[in-house]
This record gives sequence, structure tokens and C-alpha cells, in this order.
Amino acid sequence: VMRDNFEEVPDFVRFARRTGVEVRFIEQMPAGARGGFVTNAAVKECIEREHALSPLDPGEAAGSSAIRYQIDGGPGVCGFISPMSVPFCARCDRIRLRADGALVPCLRSGAKHDLKPYLRPSCRSDALAGELTGAEARLPEVTAGIEALLAEVPNIPHDDVPVGDKTANR
Repeated sequence: VMRDNFEEVPDFVRFARRTGVEVRFIEQMPAGARGGFVTNAAVKECIEREHALSPLDPGEAAGSSAIRYQIDGGPGVCGFISPMSVPFCARCDRIRLRADGALVPCLRSGAKHDLKPYLRPSCRSDALAGELTGAEARLPEVTAGIEALLAEVPNIPHDDVPVGDKTANR
């Protein structure tokens, strides 16, 4: 969610409530971003002016980066993925494969593993398996480095977003 589309949040929640789907709100990571950052705390506060949110058991979505809530006791669910305001590095179990063949263990890290050489027909599958296993083994190291970096950053740059008669994100 960004400041530019913040006013659309209630529409998404009403849609989720009406249809029973899950909608997730993701804080924009500052990679190349220019202002407009809105914390999920501000988004949640906006939603709670109109709807009751009940926390769902985190075990229902083990390994998920989202904190999930049932909307008004119905089938609709909203989730918050908050990489900036509530980092989830310690519980992240994701490794991403980009279209260019790079395996990325963390979106916040510059670490990547080029898998293209291992995806060629001439490469043996055990070589690919070894590279994947090595990348997975290095994931805790990358995660610890990111968590240490986040601990050193006292304030996340963002723009103020009015929420009711208060100003969020201060």
C-alpha cells in the first residue's frame, strides 16, 4: 500500500468480506521507491474503523510472511505483510527463482545464485541439487545479516498518512 492508493483499502476489505477471499496488504519496500510509504499499522487502523478483525492462528499458514485476520467473523480474510515495520526474517522460509535464472534467498539482500549453468541440458541434476542445497544452507546467514541491519535503522523513511483525526506513522 502506498499513499497514492491508501483510500482503496476499504474497498478491498469489503470485497474480501463479501466474496470470502483473502486479500493481503504489503508494505512497499524502499528499493527504488520515492516516498509514499504507509505502514500496515496505519492500514489496519483504517480497516478497524469499519470492520472487526480477529487474529487467525499463525499455524494455519506456517512459514507465511503474512499476519492474518478474519474480517467481521465471516469467511473473508485480510493479511498484512510488513517487511519494513514488522520484519519477518526469522520466520521466512522463502527462496525465489527469478525469470533470469537467479535464485534469490532474500529480497532485502543482494545475495543471489546464478542457476542458469545448472539448468542447461548438459548439466547433471545432482549439480543443480547441490547448488540449491548450498543456497538453502546459506539462508540463515543472509537472514541474520538482514536482521542485524534492520536493528541499526531506528526510523524507516515514510510519508505521513492521515488516519481519521490522527496522523499515522509518527
